[in-house]
Formats: sequence, structure tokens, C-alpha cells
Amino acid sequence: MRQGAEVFYKCRFQTAPALELADPLWRIVVLVRTWLCGRHATMSADDDVWRARVRDGGQCSSDSGDVRIRSVMCENEEGGGFSWACRVEEIDEGDDDPVTGGRFAGRTWTTEIGYRESGDDRRGEMGILVSCYNEPRFIGRVKSPGIPIVPDLVYLITGAADLRCGVAGIPADRLVFEIGGTNPEHSASKFWSLVTAADRTYPIVYVGTDWTGWLALDPDELNRAIFPNALICNPADADAERRLMATQPAAVRCEWHGVSVFPPTGKPIVRENGFDGDAIESIRDNDREQGVSHTLWGEDTPDPVIVMIRRALAEDVSFYEGGGLITVEKLGRELAERASRRKVAETRMRLDAALADAKESQVTLNRLRREREERRSGGEADADGDDLVTSLTGEVTRLEREVDDALDLAGKAEDARLAVATELADARRELSDLSRQLGDYRRGDGPQAAAHTEALLTYDLPAMLSASTKRENAAVDATLVAFFARRYEDRIHVVAGALKGCITRPALLWQGMLCMCTAVYGIYARGNGSGNAEDRLKQDPSVPARFELAMSEGPNTNRNPRLVKLRQVSYEGRTVDITPHLKVGRGADSMDTLRIYYGWDAVDNRLVIGHIGTHLLNDTSLNGRF
Repeated sequence: MRQGAEVFYKCRFQTAPALELADPLWRIVVLVRTWLCGRHATMSADDDVWRARVRDGGQCSSDSGDVRIRSVMCENEEGGGFSWACRVEEIDEGDDDPVTGGRFAGRTWTTEIGYRESGDDRRGEMGILVSCYNEPRFIGRVKSPGIPIVPDLVYLITGAADLRCGVAGIPADRLVFEIGGTNPEHSASKFWSLVTAADRTYPIVYVGTDWTGWLALDPDELNRAIFPNALICNPADADAERRLMATQPAAVRCEWHGVSVFPPTGKPIVRENGFDGDAIESIRDNDREQGVSHTLWGEDTPDPVIVMIRRALAEDVSFYEGGGLITVEKLGRELAERASRRKVAETRMRLDAALADAKESQVTLNRLRREREERRSGGEADADGDDLVTSLTGEVTRLEREVDDALDLAGKAEDARLAVATELADARRELSDLSRQLGDYRRGDGPQAAAHTEALLTYDLPAMLSASTKRENAAVDATLVAFFARRYEDRIHVVAGALKGCITRPALLWQGMLCMCTAVYGIYARGNGSGNAEDRLKQDPSVPARFELAMSEGPNTNRNPRLVKLRQVSYEGRTVDITPHLKVGRGADSMDTLRIYYGWDAVDNRLVIGHIGTHLLNDTSLNGRF
């Protein structure tokens, strides 16, 4: 969740998919797609896009840019199963404000979905968190907060019969029941056994009758506000409530004519856990007379007691007992930590092999030295033996250097692994190092910077940048891209063949590559790509005004699997979506236009550049409309 955002809703529940459901995660993704496409007309519903960029991990957005989706897939290292996280950002730029003549503050609704599936029975655990973030540093009015309801997405997923969702074994559609009816499972003794169970992991809300004999709250209305975060129970009638209170355990406090909340077993009750009927009516009267709810929501204003219970559950009940909500950031760190562990293991293997070779060579060298000394003591000449010993001595020296290098690599890999574990401190240190490196590059300090600069800074550089034919441009562009790839190798990776067909003027390409390595990289490295990337680039005073970012393609392009595949490249065994691109100029490709297609790899924190120069084939160019 973004820092400064307000939590609107959160829940946790489990799935026990039917045997005939081949891929429970894809079923969940399809439900997310149904929910989003129903809210945003420009959101693509193409199966290939949602499989490649959402189910399997990646990024995509709506054609209008008002929806951004990012997901991460993380297979379990031992055994089967996996973890999956998805973040959906819905961006509201802010409607017109008739009072000020301007607009309301923009608002971003973020829905974070975490899903963990076991490898044996495919049972899953799911968490959903919805938060709201108002546009920062905006001077103007802010819209009223949303009415406290359960998001439609939750009902879509829990209502899918083949997912068989529930809470601690209770089906999601049975979280409201009457006590004292004809069902023996809903008897008074059964209710008290649930309340006092030592292993209960979910809260229970008891809704009793008021002094008039009516229920103090509408259980169905309450369920619509807190579903599926609590079991809601109410007596079937006044006689059922009297029988219930007659069997009440001495250690349990429960309001007879009111509402009581029982947190999960083992959670301390830090305040009174309920209110009687008089207190409930007082709360309602006060809200009607002095509260702001009616001003904000009018006739749709919910019962203030229900709002209070929803808030209390959100504050006092921990919905995430199993290590927290699975988020995109957590899985990204897990993948990065795994990569570090793999590097450590590979380095240790090299170290062990180098040590074994060195030991074997040392034994051979000692044996040959002994044999040589024995021959010399016998007066025998042994020029060949001296040469062999000299050769082996050199080999041992070489192997010792390799051992030192391997030890150095092992130390660096271990430092990287610890850096992931202590993310905040090391991130600050890394930022300082990168700032220093950037300063070195700009000043031309350091041996690497000097070597890279000397390779380019020749008397021919002015002529190179002023090349004016397509053939000259192609050759100079290749030199410039190679220079930036070496100079900023910690920030960008240029895939092989990225420059195919590039005819852009070298001076324009130089500006474009510099923009990628500094301003565009900074958007992702310092802000995790948050906020509107197009606006952030426009607001950067160091970037020429004609440079723009485009984060998506048109709907017809996104529906064409062939065109979608053109925007996917392989990097370190991972598929990277390179739909986002830096652009200069419009219309047909020429020496005065530039497109740089890229994707952000969250594991290596690097921009992966897949195509430079011309437009990638899209629906417009495919149909000859340029």
C-alpha cells in the first residue's frame, strides 16, 4: 500500500477449488478481468494479454491510461505451489468543481490482491486490500470518502461456486445464521462453543434484540459492510435469546439487548466489546443531530453502529496471521533474494573447484620438487623437470588468483543477499553510491568512465553527431548505443538486435539514450514507477519538451496476439513487456523521429530496452495508415 493512503477495505478468506477446475488462479484472473472491464470500457479483455501479463506476471494498462495493472508470480522453491500478487490502480484525474471553478483533487484507488496456493490439494489463501490515495500537494477540494461497502470484486470471487470460498471452513454464503432455529448446528450450545473455541481465527458479531423485541441491527446490512471478515449471529426470536443468555459461560461478556463483538481467540479485548440497546440508540441520535455522515452520503448513509463495527474490526482484528498480505513488493524482494542466493551458491561452487585444483596442483608440484632434488643430489641434469616445475608454479599462482577472485565474488554475493534482507538501509546506501557514480560519470572520473569516454571522445565526434544519411546514421547510432550500454550498465540492458532498422539522427539518439539512462530510469528506481510516468517526465526540467512517454498501445494493437508478442523480450530467463516507449516526433518513421521501447525488470532494477529507432509494428502501420 502506498505511503499516506487510507485503507478503505480489507479481507482474508480461503479457497478449496473443485477438482474439475484445472487452473484456480486463471479463474481468479478472469473474475478480476470481468470486474475491471465492467468498470472501464478501454480495458482490454484479450485472453493472451491477461495470461501473459497478469496471470504469469507482468504489467499492462487500459488504452486510456486510467488503469494500471502489475503482477508478480513466484513459484515455491520446495515442493509445489506458488504465490501470486496483483496490484490494480484506478486513476481518477478529478472532476470539475463548480464551487472553486477548478477541479477536485485527483484520486487513485489501489486494489491489492494476494493469493497463495498449495501444491498438494491446490487449496488457496487469498487477501484483498483496497486503499485510496488523494493527489499530493493539490490545493483544492477533496471528494467525500466512499460509502463503507464491500467491493464488487470480493462478491465476484467468493460467489464463484467452483472456487468454494470460505472462512476457516465456513462457506462464504453461510456467515450469517440464526441461533435457536430448527437447525441443530445453530443451537445455543453450538454458538457458545464457537465463541470459546481455543483455535478460532475469525471474529464473531452477535446481534441481539433491543427492548422492543426487534433486532438491534439488520444482520444482512451488517454483512454487506464487513463480509467476509466475521461470522454474524442473531437469535431467531426473543425466546431463543433468553435460552441463549441462560446458558452464557461465566467468563464471557455478551450484551443481551444489543451488539457484542468477540475477537479471535487469544486476542485481548482492549475496550468494551459491545453496546446495549440504549447506547445504540444514543449513537444513532447523535449521528443524526451532530454527525457529518448525512452531509456526506445523504439518503445512502449507513447505520453509524455498522460503520463503527467495520472500523473496529479493521483496527483491532488482524486479518493477516500468515505473514501479512502477499504484495507485489514482497514477491519482488523474494525473487531478488533468490537470485542473490543462486549467485552465492554458484560462486561457492567455483570457489570449491578452484581450491580443489589448487590443492591438486600443489601436491603435484611438491612431488616434482622432491624428485628433482633427488636427481640433483645424484648428479643428474634435469632441465625438462625445471621447466615443468616452473610451469606448475605459474599454474599454482594462477589458481591462487582465481581462488582470491572467487572469494571476492562470494563476499560480494553475500553482501547482495544481506542487502535484500536489510532493504531500507541498503537502498539508501545504494542510492548514495549511484549518485556518486553518476557524479563520476558526469565529471569523467574513475578508470571505467575514462575508458568509456576515451572510446567515444575523438576528433571525429562532431562529425559523427552531425551525420545526415541513413547509412551513416545507422553506424553512428550503433556506436552511441554501445557507449550508453557500457556507461550505464547498472541501469540499462540493450537486447541484441534492438537497433535493427534504426535511421535516427545521432544527435537526437544521443538525447534519447541520455533521457532513458537518467530521467526515465529515475522514475522507476526512485519511485517504483508510481504516479503518472508521462506527467513525471514532462515535469522534469532537464528533459527537452518534445520528449514524451507512452505507456500503452491502442485497443486494436492489444487485441492482435502477433503485435503483442512483438512487445515481449526475454531477459535473464524472464519475459519483459516493452510496450512503454519514449517517443519524439509523429507520423511515419524518419531521421527526425525516435522510439525507444522498454520494460522495467524489478528483479535487477534495470530498464530492459528491446527496440530503438523506428515504430514497432502496430495496428496503424499494419493497415498502412501512416
